[in-house]
Formats: sequence, C-alpha cells, structure tokens
Amino acid sequence: MSKKSICLILFVLAVVTAIGQAEITPVTSVVVTRVDNTGAAPNFWLESITVGGYTVAVDELVTGVSTGVATAQPAPYDDITDADNFDLNLFAGRANEVPPTWQIKELGGESTWLNTNGDNPDFFLFETNGNQDFSIEAILPGGVIGQSVNVPQSTFGDTGLVITTSGPHNGQTIEGVAFAITDLLDQNGNNLTNSSIIEGIQISSPGIDPSGFYAVASAEPWLASAPIPANEATDVPREVTLSWTPGEFAALVNGHKVYLGQSFNDVNDATGGITQDANSYTPAQRLDFNTTYYWRIDEVNAPPTSQIEFKGEVWSFTTEPIAYAIENITATASSTHLADTGTENTINSSGLDANDLHSIEPADMWLSGDEPNGAWIEYEFDKVYKLHQMWVWNHNGTMESILGFGLKDVTIEYSTNGTIYTTLGTTYEFARAPGTPDYAHNTTVDFGGVTAKYVRLTANSNWGGILDQYGLSEVRFLYIPVRAREPQPESGATDVAVDVTLGFRAGREADTHDVYLSTDEQAVIDGNAPVTTMTETSYGPLSLDLGTTYYWKINEVNEAETTTTWQGDIWNFTTHEFFVVDGF
Repeated sequence: MSKKSICLILFVLAVVTAIGQAEITPVTSVVVTRVDNTGAAPNFWLESITVGGYTVAVDELVTGVSTGVATAQPAPYDDITDADNFDLNLFAGRANEVPPTWQIKELGGESTWLNTNGDNPDFFLFETNGNQDFSIEAILPGGVIGQSVNVPQSTFGDTGLVITTSGPHNGQTIEGVAFAITDLLDQNGNNLTNSSIIEGIQISSPGIDPSGFYAVASAEPWLASAPIPANEATDVPREVTLSWTPGEFAALVNGHKVYLGQSFNDVNDATGGITQDANSYTPAQRLDFNTTYYWRIDEVNAPPTSQIEFKGEVWSFTTEPIAYAIENITATASSTHLADTGTENTINSSGLDANDLHSIEPADMWLSGDEPNGAWIEYEFDKVYKLHQMWVWNHNGTMESILGFGLKDVTIEYSTNGTIYTTLGTTYEFARAPGTPDYAHNTTVDFGGVTAKYVRLTANSNWGGILDQYGLSEVRFLYIPVRAREPQPESGATDVAVDVTLGFRAGREADTHDVYLSTDEQAVIDGNAPVTTMTETSYGPLSLDLGTTYYWKINEVNEAETTTTWQGDIWNFTTHEFFVVDGF
C-alpha cells in the first residue's frame, strides 16, 4: 500500500490513558480480504480488528470497502479535498462514491457514525508518514469546528497493524497516531465525552494529503437518556416514579412511549407502550418487593422527521427488600466457654463467606460454659425496631453431630426497655447444624412486626444432651424500615445553601411526617423544636441564616398502626458562610 494519500480510520472499543495525551494501543491483528483491484486503488473488505483486549468483528464494525474515487459532497462535507485509498464505507456497491461517513444508522436521511459502546471512549487510529504534528478538530452540530487539539509526537509510532492481503501490499506495517473523543475539546474548551454530540472530525497536517472530514456522533441525541432510577439501581422504593431526559427531537405531545415489566425480553420486544407527554411515569400499581424490573422509553419525534419513532435502551432496577438487617447490635450471655468463643461471634459475621455460608471454626462461634440449668444469650439493638425475622445459624463445630452443642428448644423473649419482656409464641426448635463447611442458615423465626430493642434467647436444651454447654454460630435480625431515612442534605453536610429544600425517604407505613428543625439540638431531641406536619417527603425551600448549624428529625406518624409514632434520628447540616453569586 502506497503512503500517498493514506488515512485509515478504525472504530474500536478501547480506553486511552489520559485526556490530551492518548497513547497508541497496539493493533494485534487485522484481517482484510482483497475484493477488487481494477480501480486506481485496490478495494478491501474488512473482517476483524483486535486492539488490546478488544476484538471487533465484521458484524459489529459493518464491513467496509474503498474505491479511491472522490465525489463532491454537500456542505459541510465539502471540506473533503481528496479520497483515501483505504477508506471504510458501508456499501460495497458504491463503486464510484466515497461518502465521508462510516454509516451504521441513519437519522432523517443523514448518515451518522454512532457510539455503540456507552462506556469506553471511541478510539481512532490514523496512518501517518512519519513524525508529523496533526491538528485534530471536532466538528459540532451545524458544521461548527471546535477548538483544535494538537496530538503530541510522542503518540506516533508503530501501531502493530499489518495489512494482510493477496495483493502487493501484503505485510505492510502502519505507523500512526491514536486519539479518542475524550482527547478533543468543544468550541468552549470543554472536553468532549461519549455523551457529546459530534458531527465530524477534521484532521490536518502540513504537507499531508488529504485533510479528512469524517462524520461521527458519539451519542444518539434522539433517544431517551439519564434514567432515574439509574440503570441497575438497587433498593428502589416500590412507589417509584420513573423519569428520564427526553430525546432532542421528541414531540411535546405524545412524545414518549413507556414499557415496564419483569422480563427483559418482554420489554425489549414489546410494541405499543403507554404513550404520554411527560418525561416521567408513575406505575399504576405499587411494585413488588425485591424484584428486578426492566423498562424502556421510545421517543416519538415530531414531524417532519422521516423516522418517527426511536426504540430506546432497556434499563433495569431492583426494588427494595421487604426487610433490612440490623447492624448495630451488642450481645451478652450467661457465660462463655473461652475468650475466643464469645458472644460477639454471633453478630460479627465471623465464619460467614460472601454467600452467607458458615465455617466449622470454633473461634467463629459462641459456646457457653457449663450451664446445668440452661444458658441464655441476649441481643441489644441501638434503638427500637419493628422486627420482621431472625435467621439462625446453629453451632456448627466438627463434632456437632456427636456433642450437639447447638440450641434445640429455645424460649424467645423481647422488650423495648430491657425490663419488661414478652414471650414470642411458645418454645421454638432451632434446626441442628450439619457440622460441615458451607452451612446455610436453616432456622427462620418470624417476629411478625413486634417492636423491640432487646431479644433474649434461653436454651432449654441442646441437640446432644451430653454436655451442659450451648452454642450458636450466627444470628441476623431483619427489620421493617418504618423510620424516615436517607436525609438530603446528608447528615453532617457543610456549605449548604440557605434556601435549601430538605428531603428524605419516608418510613414504610407513614401517613404523615412531622418535621422538627432548629439550631437547638436538644430541643429537636426532646421534640420541643418548631414542628411542621407534611404529607410530602420534601420540606422547603427554606430561608436560613448564614454559617449556622441546624438540627432536624422526621417523626413518622400513622394513627392506624399499633405504634402510632416512630421517633426519627437526629440529623444536622451547616449553611455556607457567604452568599454565592453565580459567576463569582
């Protein structure tokens, strides 16, 4: 292949090391098949390219050929001054035309090169004729050329790309310069990203022919984007409202079609959808607990676009679990056998792997001393909770099948104050542990929503009946989230705007929310601070003092519940010390 008028563009998924200082990623292999050699330059069919760890096959690249014949293009494409004798072009049948676009998709009849990645920067590779400075410019919507970026000579060098054909150019190694969209700046000097809209790239260098203009688009502006909740979000409220950033050309009336379901394939393949004007959607029914949902937004463009409806990406989220694990617990017991078999082993996840399977190590469990009349172990939480379940991993030592230290018949009591206890049901039998590694919890106790700060387990018997010792491997308490949580701004935040609007995630059973706000922390704790009752989960905008620390809490209220009011945690934030004026 001659060096004259050569400019090879490859679209490859790869990551560059630094903005403005891209380094060459070696092309480890490229496969092309010679198609025709009757024109001024040979035609080639690109089959695959491997750059670093990425291999882009022909069906991903969309195959390309070149004829070496230039034709006039409408503005702004008339920047093309010559043709490349190895240019990528979608249509093998265009023997006498080299459009400036590697076309993957069309919008309204205009060809665009779309980013199909979404994560990694688009990567471009240009053949050079030695150590020359290239000026690379991004061409923005409307044909406006952005601020240029000179790619340093240090990025030039052997790309490792070897052309393999049956023709005279077999075995040529190409030197080149590599850069990504993220190496370029817009007309304001800001870095372009995968969410930037780029119509083209212009490459020029003194004495180099040609100066190329290649149309690209690093995002699809006609599609819905920026989903809320974010794609693959977890712990999403069941009463969620879905929202998104509309496509650039979406109609103001009936511009969005919403699809929502529990099957990716169903949502991906569905047609019709719920048509609406707003770029937000609240499901008609409350969603299920701990369930993954898939959703899609199709944008419907206003006339006179030639393609009316654009299928959106399928996003997903997972709803909140029915209950959460209590984290702040202390444990005491009637006795402990050894220092390393203390009660803390039952609440610190010692012995549990990533899949909640328990070990057989004695130091990962609690074992009592000699207790002829039975042993007890008690758990104290950091506050009162509405309890859902308790999971039990019984004592799981290697001799468990013989000695049977694990609790068998157990009395469970609970209390809100540590003084007055209530028995939960009758005696419970905890399942015996196998005494083998990878032990999953095999006892679940249903607390039925009782309120408690203390839970006491009294062992009336063990599984062995040989020794008067009792043991447990692990317990986990799950609670219903009835308190307000996730304050905005976060507790302890500083430099908060004086006109802030406070927000929070509501307790699950709340009917109304009592908001206490004051600079007096004790007044908020005692409930003597000014209070506002609301049904919404935002409060504001406020008018606060500069440089002041405020304390606040949310009491969740529902007169229809057994516990009518759940006292909120105390949060705080500090406002900024000076007024902030935009632009200064």
